[in-house]
Amino acid sequence: MTNLFLLIFFFSTSFVFAAGIPSPAELRTAERYHAVGYQYQAQGNLLQARFLYQQAEAFAPDDPALLNDLGVVYESLGQADESLKHYLKAIAVDFKYLPAYMNLGHFYEARGNVATATYYFSQRVKFGDPRDSRTLQAQAQIDRLNHSSLSLAQSNFEFDMRSLESEMALRDREKDLEQERQRVIRAEEDYLTGKKLFQAGRYDEAKLSFEVSLSENKAHQGAQEMLERVNTMIALDPRVKDFGLHQDPARDMAMIEYNKGSRLMRSGNRDEALEAFDRAQELAPADPYIRAVRAEAARQP
Repeated sequence: MTNLFLLIFFFSTSFVFAAGIPSPAELRTAERYHAVGYQYQAQGNLLQARFLYQQAEAFAPDDPALLNDLGVVYESLGQADESLKHYLKAIAVDFKYLPAYMNLGHFYEARGNVATATYYFSQRVKFGDPRDSRTLQAQAQIDRLNHSSLSLAQSNFEFDMRSLESEMALRDREKDLEQERQRVIRAEEDYLTGKKLFQAGRYDEAKLSFEVSLSENKAHQGAQEMLERVNTMIALDPRVKDFGLHQDPARDMAMIEYNKGSRLMRSGNRDEALEAFDRAQELAPADPYIRAVRAEAARQP
């Protein structure tokens, strides 16, 4: 260590810095610092190597080999900005200084910038001897990065497809659930309509409502029970035909129009439903239930 500081003292006191191109003496001094620094770098003493390289840089600031080695030491010490600056300066001084291109490729690859890494490896291949093992190594790096990029793109595509399929399946399920919910709602509405008709003694119309309710929701226990009751009442009512219609043709036509209006209201066709209710009311003007349903439909937006 004493010899090292004596060497530094000798170098630093033997020369006066001159502006412009380094003198031969300054270049020799830089070479000595560089050589000793390289030994420390090889031994793993990066701090001492950095110090000596910095001393050499003061004498030869445009030596691409020195700049590249200093960039390596900076990168090993975690000083990424200084490392990148020295690599780039090395190729700025000599655009065919091949080791700096290789180091820049590894620098950007380590930080996930595949495109820039590939560019610098490509420059190493471009300016290098195609038979040189390091040129072949740079080409191998390019091939590996390209393969990794394709694999990543394929993985991302497959992930996106799986996500899309899951999303579509979820939407289909949500759609099915909404349709099921609407069927249950319609079944309950028809059931309640049937009950009102049953209480009014209009058993044939009540039967139709209960049957429609069960077609929407087979598990509707109330509709099933009421359908059994209304069938019993129809069997006991001599005014009702086998198919659940009254013997009065005008009333039969009124009920057809009424049922048509009810279906149109459920499907959202309010104007057409009102026309159907109007026709039903004309056919059965004394029917209070048809008037009430028509009035309620008219109030809806």
